[in-house]
Amino acid sequence: MKHFKHTFPFVIALIVLWGVFYCVTKDRDNYRVTPKYSEKEGLAFARDVMNSGDEFAYQQLKFSPVNQGPYSFIMANKYNSATACWNMYRHIYDLFEENNIELDSMSESIAIGYLKRGADLGDKLCIEHFISIYKRGGNFFSADSMLIDYYKRKLHDIGE
Repeated sequence: MKHFKHTFPFVIALIVLWGVFYCVTKDRDNYRVTPKYSEKEGLAFARDVMNSGDEFAYQQLKFSPVNQGPYSFIMANKYNSATACWNMYRHIYDLFEENNIELDSMSESIAIGYLKRGADLGDKLCIEHFISIYKRGGNFFSADSMLIDYYKRKLHDIGE
């Protein structure tokens, strides 16, 4: 009985800690970040993107409840935004990965086309990633040392 007196507080502390841990982690999947902007403000940003290709408005969309995806397509294709090209590249790869589907040659070609456009527009992230994927090659394209050298020079000219 004497031994039980010393372990009882320890057991109670473990039960309380387990209860706190359970309460904290049980709603983890339902956790949502409150957007910085309202839907009305997000739609105003979206309108600025559509009308003029406003890069600041495009960047702020990610902090609003408005889906940035369709506006990435517009910014990349209509306004040649390097950031949007990167986002389109990532979106294509992420879409296949999230749905556990193997990337096909056409989708990979489109994704790499966006990455190349971003690299050509001088985006460092796009250039660095473009170099790394062309070093190793892919399922539907091979490594290309001449292309790598060209983009390494471009990266150097921009200033690493």
